[in-house]
Amino acid sequence: MTFNDALLLLMRDLLPNGVLGIAVAGLLACFMAGMAANLSSFNTVLPTTSGGPT
Repeated sequence: MTFNDALLLLMRDLLPNGVLGIAVAGLLACFMAGMAANLSSFNTVLPTTSGGPT
C-alpha cells in the first residue's frame, strides 16, 4: 500500500455505503474549494505583474 492509496483504502474498508458517499462528497468539496482559491489568487496576481491597467 502506498501513501496515496491509504485514505481511499481506509474509506473503502471501514465506512458503510451511505457514509462513504458523504465522505467522497466531502473530498470533492475540499478539492473544488482549493482549486477555486488557486484560481482566485492567480486572477489577482496576473494583472498586477503583467503591467496592464489595474
